Amino acid sequence: MREREYWVRPPPVTAANLMADIDRITGLNSTDSTSDSSIGSITGLDTTDNTIYNSIDSITGLDTTDSTSDSSIGSITGLDTTGSTIYNSIDSITGLDTTDNTIYNSLTLDSITGLDTTDNTIYNSIDSITGLDTTDSTSDNSIDGINGQDTTDNTIYNSIDIITGLDTTDNTIYNSIDSITGLDTTDSTIYNSIDIITGLDTTDNTIYNSIDSITGLDTTDSTIYNSIDSITGLDTTDSTSDNSIDSITGQDTTDNTIYNSIDIITELDTTDNTIYNSIDSITGLDTTDNTIYNIIDSITGLDTTESTSDNSIDSITGLDTTDNTSDNSIDSITGLDTTDNTSDNSIDIFIGLDTTDNTIYNSIDSIADINPNKKIE
Repeated sequence: MREREYWVRPPPVTAANLMADIDRITGLNSTDSTSDSSIGSITGLDTTDNTIYNSIDSITGLDTTDSTSDSSIGSITGLDTTGSTIYNSIDSITGLDTTDNTIYNSLTLDSITGLDTTDNTIYNSIDSITGLDTTDSTSDNSIDGINGQDTTDNTIYNSIDIITGLDTTDNTIYNSIDSITGLDTTDSTIYNSIDIITGLDTTDNTIYNSIDSITGLDTTDSTIYNSIDSITGLDTTDSTSDNSIDSITGQDTTDNTIYNSIDIITELDTTDNTIYNSIDSITGLDTTDNTIYNIIDSITGLDTTESTSDNSIDSITGLDTTDNTSDNSIDSITGLDTTDNTSDNSIDIFIGLDTTDNTIYNSIDSIADINPNKKIE
């Protein structure tokens, strides 16, 4: 007797069964209706937690952890952009120190010129160039350094002493005359002493001709200026020491300014009391309008126009960071289209699927050629 055959009805088609079938056919893991593991299987990328970051890392070898491009820029350029700052990067390119967002140590006027610009002062720098001491913004000690004279308290008296060997303490010339002539001018009288020693005639209380006879000086008009000139070889016309300083130092101090003197010593141009052209001369940089931008550009070859680092990053990385967005940059690195900050079209480019409307279903259909609405016989 023939054995009776029974037809077994297949299990109903459910979403869970359908997903399991898709996994079995495609080798994909569609658990929880996420496409992460599936994309990972197709592309070899790690898209854990629906992030594209690790995928970009796999393609480019970059580290985009925490959605920041800092480490990525670091990987491309070899620069250190820790904390989203570009300062350390500039340091890496130029070998400068821009700690604390200050440009002083970097431009370093110090590093380039060997000068000390501590506290934004140029005094020590001038000292380094000229070997002078301009402490307290006074040129007194500087003049001392040039001519070996002591001008303490802005007085020229001790300087005259050093040149002539005379003692002009208290602005008096009396003891000096004593030193020259060996006379005693106590009580401001010199008449009898001169007469006794020299046999000169000081009639009418005039001493002019007598001094002339003793010293060979010309004291016409009761002025001592010509006498000092004769002793020292200086020109003290009009009671100014400007020309005298000129004679000692060979510098031009016209109008009591030290600017032209600095020019002569350093070969710098300090016209209009500005040090800008001087810095330009030392460093070969352009500091026009007190801007540091052109200087950074000159050192690094970057474009920092309008205080933005966007173009600079572009120059380093070859990326387009227009409007401070990294979208186009990611596109340049990966060849993906991240328009409107969506990764849908990018996923399409990876796997050749259509994920329009953020659905994966049509894509699965394309892979498996399965129609969930088709009746299974």
